[in-house]
Amino acid sequence: MTLDCDHQNPIVEKRLEGIYNLHTENSVFRLDKGPYIDLLEKLGNPHLNLPPTIHVAGTNGKGSTIAFLKSIYEAAGLSVHVYTSPHLIQFNERIVLGGKQITDDQLLHYFDLIDEANEGASITFFEYTTALAFKAFSDHPADICLLETGLGGRLDCTNVIQHPMATIITPIGYDHTDWLGNDIKVIAGEKAGIMKAGANCYITPQSHDVMDVFINKANELNIPIHLIKRNNDLPPLALAGDHQKDNASTAIEVVKNNHPDINDDIIKKGLRNTKWPARMEQISYDPEVWFDCGHNAEGAKTIAQQLEQWKNDDPNTPIHLILGLAADKNPNEFLKPIINYIDTLTCVDLLNARNPQNSEELKEKLDMLTNSYHYRDINELLANIGKKNNNKIIITGSLYLYGWARRNF
Repeated sequence: MTLDCDHQNPIVEKRLEGIYNLHTENSVFRLDKGPYIDLLEKLGNPHLNLPPTIHVAGTNGKGSTIAFLKSIYEAAGLSVHVYTSPHLIQFNERIVLGGKQITDDQLLHYFDLIDEANEGASITFFEYTTALAFKAFSDHPADICLLETGLGGRLDCTNVIQHPMATIITPIGYDHTDWLGNDIKVIAGEKAGIMKAGANCYITPQSHDVMDVFINKANELNIPIHLIKRNNDLPPLALAGDHQKDNASTAIEVVKNNHPDINDDIIKKGLRNTKWPARMEQISYDPEVWFDCGHNAEGAKTIAQQLEQWKNDDPNTPIHLILGLAADKNPNEFLKPIINYIDTLTCVDLLNARNPQNSEELKEKLDMLTNSYHYRDINELLANIGKKNNNKIIITGSLYLYGWARRNF
């Protein structure tokens, strides 16, 4: 059983086991016809009955941008639905109804509805859960719906909504290359697939040369495109990391353009109160342990910025990296911007990811181990470094490590 199914409610856990078994790696993604579209039709096309929706695609920063938006809108007194993935601890986190995670009883109700409507047709895990979220959202009134793509954009099963209020594309990078390819402009084109006629599109600052892809798509659809510039004059943000200024700047412009009645004081309150776990989050103070869900080269660059700041603040600060990566990630590319700032490296198992990998397999792939060391397990690591003064431990490589990190630290 995948750890994703872990749930405090054994009845929900049993149902989740069956849903996770729906996932097939060789699925053909198409949004014009097929079992998924049939399921939505049997459910009454709930995706066409959502509150005003902001649809977000990108490689990095989707969740943080959505978190900023949610916090600002809630500070303004609005009710917000949210669909994100994956979850950190348990499945309910993925579906937020009017500001509250979906309850176990609600989940069981919608499991029954989806199963009855689907009649055993061949759908994937994400199609099942997206249809469930759409149905739940359509059944419960709210002022705003924030919708995150799962993979890509053009053929993502969230991309059945026809008239979003706005679309957002966060930084593009090399991720899910087994599905999206290795050409950064092709990847950008897939993400640009969420852009729709009649809806303004907001583009977060990009680290790759892909802006022409978005501009061409916007011209094709005859829609305004907003190229966000980082606002360095922001109030203190609740989320750590310099890159969060880009995500916050994007959220602010979306809010100001679509809800001009929300004033600066409300926006500042939302920025101060934003919560989004696992993004450069301090999860322990003794020892000092941080967690970041970065799992690709672009995510590693933002982590490196934080490590560099720590070293600049105190060059004698030992930094210890605990790393778990899925088998389809390139660990050497991930470590390239980080390696000069860390003092030790510990590889750990990542067995509940879509592409699992144990620590030994990960170690064998590494070719940049200068001035770095391996500890066999967490107890040995903590025995050697955990209680020393001014040590910093950072755990990264996958969201799937978050629950493990919480249990161990």
